[in-house]
Amino acid sequence: MPLWFAVRIDLVSVATTVAIATFCVMYRTSSDPVLLAMLLSYSLLLQSQIISTVRMVMQVESRMANADRCFGLLQIPEEPMRGFLTLEALQRRNPGWPQHGQIEFANVSIK
Repeated sequence: MPLWFAVRIDLVSVATTVAIATFCVMYRTSSDPVLLAMLLSYSLLLQSQIISTVRMVMQVESRMANADRCFGLLQIPEEPMRGFLTLEALQRRNPGWPQHGQIEFANVSIK
């Protein structure tokens, strides 16, 4: 998250908290003190909630960009297979070519 973006989030959160605190002070005698206390305590949690929400949105955006790149790779057309030999033609050209992918080790020492 860029620094200027974090500063803007902090400024918005602080401005909102100051506005709510001013509201609570102005209406402390005419409103229920329990509701004002809840309003003030929830406004103090606002900054961390906004930052975590923005961080989650940024993670989702980066993951969707990765998925978009993968889907873009699927849209690339295949190259034509010129000079492609079938398995039978390859075996006729190279009769000594192994038939199975098997490796045998004989007289091997490893340190």
